[in-house]
Amino acid sequence: MRMKAQVTMYLIIGIILLGIVVVATSFKKANIEQPLQINDDQLIVQQYLESCLHTVATKAVYTVSFQGGYYDPFPNGRISYFNAEIPYYWDSESLVPSIQEIEGEIGLYIFDAFEACVNDFEVLKAQGLTVEKLPIEEPDLALTTLNEEDISVELPYPIKISRGENTYSLDRISTSVSLPLLRAYSLAAQIIEEQKKDAQHLPIGYISALAYQNGFTFELIKYDDNTYIVSLILDIPNDNDLIFAFANRYDWVNNELE
Repeated sequence: MRMKAQVTMYLIIGIILLGIVVVATSFKKANIEQPLQINDDQLIVQQYLESCLHTVATKAVYTVSFQGGYYDPFPNGRISYFNAEIPYYWDSESLVPSIQEIEGEIGLYIFDAFEACVNDFEVLKAQGLTVEKLPIEEPDLALTTLNEEDISVELPYPIKISRGENTYSLDRISTSVSLPLLRAYSLAAQIIEEQKKDAQHLPIGYISALAYQNGFTFELIKYDDNTYIVSLILDIPNDNDLIFAFANRYDWVNNELE
């Protein structure tokens, strides 16, 4: 009888320990698997602002690409072509901007255009939300990074969101634009490196070979007797082509284009 009582006691203790382990494991698993909760109003505002940021950033990339990496100003000169300004990449020397300069130009475009897209939060106000932009110490320029096949954008944008007595906040928003601007820039830089080998001849053969090897097309437009616009055209599936344009100026007297 005593042995039976001991067995029963051990069984009860075992069941209790097993229950503790199961509860602890379930609690740990719940903590791991549960996603971070975000308030519905906060999510609505974040999605709206990031949609605006994506729209503006996409326009920025297309504009800056067509203008050879610039928005404004153009430190090394430019030529006007239709509604765009095309920078010189060659004028007896290389004038190619750095990747960091191009990232900054995209940030400037976003800075100028973002508030117009937000439109004083009118869309959000119509849903009963109060949104207040908070002061920021640093300039609210977008931090942009050119990656291999896209551009990541992060914008400091502290705001307070209110509905009734409930108040929430956001500090920054982000997005990415799936366009190969870095690739287009790299191709242009390679052309200018080839140009250095012969300062007074447009390297048409090299550009043709580069286009064939890298799967893009190009256009050469004679702007005046000494200047050609070079447009690199990258096919973007289900979207507009990405055009990266720049100008080369030569000191031609009686030289013929080879």
